[in-house]
Amino acid sequence: NKDNGLDGSIVVRKDKDLEAYLDGPKAVFICWHATWCPRSKLILPEFKKLATKFKSAHFLAIDVDVMKDAAERHGAERYGILLPTFHAWYNGDRLGERKGADPDALKGFIVSKLRMVEEANRRPHT
Repeated sequence: NKDNGLDGSIVVRKDKDLEAYLDGPKAVFICWHATWCPRSKLILPEFKKLATKFKSAHFLAIDVDVMKDAAERHGAERYGILLPTFHAWYNGDRLGERKGADPDALKGFIVSKLRMVEEANRRPHT
């Protein structure tokens, strides 16, 4: 089950939905978060704002307590200081990871990964 937020982010609650996004043709940014985590609460609104700005990518908000298996499989920590964790994906490959709740660092991470995707798309396919 997934919900498309008016803010441009997508709440994912099922593994099959997550895997479909990760294998899709658009860049994907994931915010692994928890409702009990103060840093997650601080950064999630910023993540959602970025979703409205960078419409060429999917922005997925995933609660690590709802999708425990997926969080563990993809290396998002559920306890302590490592939330929120952000992942960038493209064409089934993880492009990078960022931890923490710094809005400027998050935006820089997203911009740099979108540049990587643009450069990859400009290269001739062999």
